Amino acid sequence: PFYVMMLPGLVLVFLFSYLPLPGILIAFKNYSSADGIFGSPWMDPLFKNFEFFFTSDSAWQVTFNTIFYNIIQAVSVTVIAVVLAILLNEVSNKFISATYKGILLLPTFLSWVVIQYIVFGLLNVDNGIINRLIVSFGGQEVYWYSEPSYWRFIMPFAYLWKNVGYYSVFYVAAIAGISTEYFEAAQLDGATKWQQIKHITLPLLKPTIIILSLLWVGK
Repeated sequence: PFYVMMLPGLVLVFLFSYLPLPGILIAFKNYSSADGIFGSPWMDPLFKNFEFFFTSDSAWQVTFNTIFYNIIQAVSVTVIAVVLAILLNEVSNKFISATYKGILLLPTFLSWVVIQYIVFGLLNVDNGIINRLIVSFGGQEVYWYSEPSYWRFIMPFAYLWKNVGYYSVFYVAAIAGISTEYFEAAQLDGATKWQQIKHITLPLLKPTIIILSLLWVGK
């Protein structure tokens, strides 16, 4: 029965993760849609497409942006997800706690297409909400989509908003698995909330943080 339950997931993994793998060959071929992936001739030399990219003027900028955004996103999501998980754990009312978790988790289920429309609604030069607020206070419209420097903050923020709730759920579950005896003993010794977080919660969360970080790098 367990293998039957796994079957739909395995089919999806095969369709979306394994079936597209031959597409990697396109990077090494002089691809033609008429000949297909396997019928198209190999590049001569084999790494000609990569040579074209790495000798272009934008190679360094593209490579830097890729590494920069991934590091910023990984660090910011991890730190804020841990903070949110600790704060959620301190909410004693189960209904309020579940409401907060639902609000944080909601953006995870939105596609990037929807996220893009939300960002556009906020940052559009003519009718964007943020520009309208700026103009109403006597300022000038900001051309968000024309200035690359703004996107050093906009892109990580959009990624953070969409994914932080998803990762905070893992940390909430990890905190819930910590024995309450540790905290009770710390309270008897007069430890403050911050001391309990620093000396109990964070050290015991370390394995979960490492595992999720490794999964992120592998991704």
